[in-house]
Amino acid sequence: MQNTRKLTSFDLKILAEELDVKLKGARVQKVFSFNPTEKKEDSEMHLLIHIPTHGTHRLVIGIDRIFLTKEPILHDESSGNFALYLRKHLKSKRITGIRQHNFDRVLIIEFEDNILVCEVFAKSNLIFLDKESKILALKTRKIWSGRALKRGEEYLFPPATENIFSIDDEGFINLMKKSDKRIVSYLSSGLSLGKEYANAVCEMAKINKTDVCSALDEKQVNLLFEQIKGLISVEKKPFVLEDEDKRMIDYYPLDVPTKGKRQFKESFSDAVGQYYMQYYKILREQKEGKEEQGIIEKSERILENQAKNRRKIEDKVEKVDKTIEKIKENYGELIGILLDINNALLKIEIREVKDKILSAKKTAVDENIKIIENIDEKTKEILFDVDGIKFRFSINKTFEQNLAAYYDESKKAKAKLVRLETVQKQQEWVKEKQVETHQKTVKKIKLAEIKKEWYHKFHWFFTSGNILVIGGKTAQQNEEVIKKYAKDKDLVFHCDIAGSPFVVLKTSQVKNEATKEDLYEAAVFSAVYSRAWRVGIGAIESYWVEREQVTKKAPSGEFIGTGSFMIYGKKNIIKTVLEYAVGFVDGRLIFGPAGVIEKMTSKCVVVVPGDVLKNKLAKEIKEVLAEKLNREEKEILRQVNVNYIENSLPGLKGDIKR
Repeated sequence: MQNTRKLTSFDLKILAEELDVKLKGARVQKVFSFNPTEKKEDSEMHLLIHIPTHGTHRLVIGIDRIFLTKEPILHDESSGNFALYLRKHLKSKRITGIRQHNFDRVLIIEFEDNILVCEVFAKSNLIFLDKESKILALKTRKIWSGRALKRGEEYLFPPATENIFSIDDEGFINLMKKSDKRIVSYLSSGLSLGKEYANAVCEMAKINKTDVCSALDEKQVNLLFEQIKGLISVEKKPFVLEDEDKRMIDYYPLDVPTKGKRQFKESFSDAVGQYYMQYYKILREQKEGKEEQGIIEKSERILENQAKNRRKIEDKVEKVDKTIEKIKENYGELIGILLDINNALLKIEIREVKDKILSAKKTAVDENIKIIENIDEKTKEILFDVDGIKFRFSINKTFEQNLAAYYDESKKAKAKLVRLETVQKQQEWVKEKQVETHQKTVKKIKLAEIKKEWYHKFHWFFTSGNILVIGGKTAQQNEEVIKKYAKDKDLVFHCDIAGSPFVVLKTSQVKNEATKEDLYEAAVFSAVYSRAWRVGIGAIESYWVEREQVTKKAPSGEFIGTGSFMIYGKKNIIKTVLEYAVGFVDGRLIFGPAGVIEKMTSKCVVVVPGDVLKNKLAKEIKEVLAEKLNREEKEILRQVNVNYIENSLPGLKGDIKR
């Protein structure tokens, strides 16, 4: 359930208002915990709630989501200690109110005698209180400096964040003047608006979201603030956003600029619920697929064990048949030995017979005695070894009876072999049908073929304006990129940090000039492949210059090595955030700055500098990306070698942006 849309503080504000109206007066029927994945941190709490005249609904409280639905999710419900505690104390209890705490991602559900606090941030938590805010029970015990979540303690809310809707015009102007962050970043995290709405208000105000807050003039700030205040005053038109595959990729409570097809809903609660429900359906399909695959694997194990048993029985049949042949070949000798031993036993004990035979073997007086290996006094059996074939005869049985016992053994083994062959054929038929069923479910599709181009040997991507960007992978390629491929109208990008590649924006190949977006994307590209990524820096300045400003001419007395160049003249500085992405488009993987890939497809994974080694990170990316794909696309992704993803990532380490 990773990388689904997370509830923002603004989402929770609208959702709390709707849930308060819808659930006030409703009663809790049952509480249980449920884990949609195998990861402990993904555990959720489900409350079955009866709404008068509307029937039973399910309130889902998860790691990054809260929604209400009438649809069933999955059947394997469980009840941990906390769920059992809530069930005991909330069964038949009436909900008296639902509200958001300040502008935080904290939802408060009030009952007649208790309060349930839902902290929907970080790894989320649920805290059950009495009316005096004393903690009676909680999902996860946590302790910070100045705040402790444990039984018996008074519940303290997390440190308050700035409530953008309680700030006046002058306060907003002062906040913007003090901030040196990019507008979208500050609105999203600093003022808890969320990136979805931060992007929207910037677009509606016609302000470049990548500009620095303090760089805006008062008119721009006022225009931006008007759009923010408008979020709560405009008419609500909740909808889910669909991609080209009719997969729900986002949800909104009101009309904001978006790309994609809109499906309008009766309430924001419905939109949120339907968005998240699709992921439970995907999980159900994945579970069914695993069960299907598990059945096939079980059949394969059965066939493998049957094959082993068959080999054992075949070996036994062969051994018994050889024994029978050897017995028949030595008919006279074996009858004579049986007769002599039985005659001797009329006079002396079996121990004396054994000793005399073993003694005679040493002197080799009688050739027949040599085939006797030993005599078992307890079972009264003679152990023979004839030309390496060992077998036993009972002293109390005749030659014919001993031989018949081996015939019986051979007959039983052969009958068992026939039965096993029949069972094997049946199992092979079962497996064949299982594989046929599985193949109908998972259509085999090949990876889209990519035509080899000259720039594929470099780091490369196309900007939002469809302009080619190339960068050197090595010092030698830096030389080649600038000397051979950088033309007069091209722009060159670089970072003032050791190990930064020279990146060329191929504006000479297009008619139109590069936009601010194109410039920013190329700047990010130069930054992610610089040393900044390797040392874990999340933001850095990049710059661009004209081609003629780049030269190998060094100041007198200095030397410029391979892959290095001198830059003369003005440097156009661009502040960048290091975010790279892996996306899935038209049956193939694409790579590039996050801003570019996210515009091309919602089926992508964003990575940032981090501590996860690339080989492990590539596997995680493949797993997370698979969650966003349909069955056919998953089959294509399955064919992608994880090394291909690893080799396409910047740096040596990284992490998935959560």
